[in-house]
Amino acid sequence: MTTLLPTVPGYVTGIVDTDPLTLQCGACGALAVKTGDQSTGAFMVLSDFRFCRNEHPHGVRRCKACREDHKTECARCKAND
Repeated sequence: MTTLLPTVPGYVTGIVDTDPLTLQCGACGALAVKTGDQSTGAFMVLSDFRFCRNEHPHGVRRCKACREDHKTECARCKAND
């Protein structure tokens, strides 16, 4: 597992940089970095990293592989995949 980077103050868990926008999986540490002219919204969706507040008080952001491996994932997350 890669070392988890600190979340940028004022942002939700898993946003570890804003220039360029970078997301980190809270399970395996994988990174997704926004490149090019892609909009922030498109990047957040297409990165396939999802944020869930139902599992942890501060929320957890996971990549697709970790969401598939996670046995106790919430029903809401499964419905949104």
